[in-house]
Amino acid sequence: METKQSKDASNIEKRDLTTSSDCDKDIYKYVVYQNPKRPTSSDFKNVKIVPLAHKALLIYLINRSIPLDLAMKYCKEVHYTAFAIDYFGLGFENIVGGIEIRNPYFSGCYKESAPSIIYHSKDKHTKSCCVFNGFMDFLSYLTLFDKQDKIVQAEPCDCIILNSTSNLQKTLPFIKQYKHTYCYLNNDDAGRVAFEFLTENLPSKVTLMSEAYTSYKNLNDYLNGKKKRL
Repeated sequence: METKQSKDASNIEKRDLTTSSDCDKDIYKYVVYQNPKRPTSSDFKNVKIVPLAHKALLIYLINRSIPLDLAMKYCKEVHYTAFAIDYFGLGFENIVGGIEIRNPYFSGCYKESAPSIIYHSKDKHTKSCCVFNGFMDFLSYLTLFDKQDKIVQAEPCDCIILNSTSNLQKTLPFIKQYKHTYCYLNNDDAGRVAFEFLTENLPSKVTLMSEAYTSYKNLNDYLNGKKKRL
C-alpha cells in the first residue's frame, strides 16, 4: 500500500527542480559545518529567505512524517553564508522577526532568538494553549491533531513554541493569558526543567502532556513510533 509519505516523495521526484532555489541543482545534500565555532547571528551573511522547495529539506520533512503542505504553510527555506561557506535549512519565524533555522546538522537562529506563537484565531486567543520545545514538535502536533490522536486536545489551542529553553522567561507574559497550559515538551532534562519553571511561575493550571509519550524522546519521535533506546 502506498503511504502518504511515499506519495509525497514521488511528487518531489516529479517536481520541476528549477523552481527550488539557486543552490546547486545537481547535488542535494547538507554541508556540515567546517568551523568548530557554531555561527551566531553576526556570522550570518548573504541571508536569503525563499518559499520552501529544496529537495533535501522536503525529504527531511517526509522522513519525519510531516505533511509537506503543512510545512509549507509555516516554514520557509533559508540560505546563508557562514565562515565563507554556503548553508541552508528550514526557517521558522519568531515573535521578534528572528528566523529559527533547523536542518539535520544544525539548530540556530538568524537575528534574535525568541518564542513563536501561532494563534488559532486572529480575533481572540483560545482558553488553553499548548507549549512545545521546537517547531518540529509543533508540526508533529498538528499532524497528530489531523489524525485525531489520543494525546492531542479535543479543541484547537493556540500554540507557543519555545525554540530554545533559554526563551522560557520571554514566554511568560503570553502564557499567563491562558487558563490552562498543556506542555508537550521533550522527555529529557531540558524538558523537565522547562516544566518545573512553568509550574512555578504560572498561576494557571499546567499539565505535563509528555507523560503520555514517556517511551519517546519527543513528540516527533512519538509521531514516527521511534522509541528511546534503553
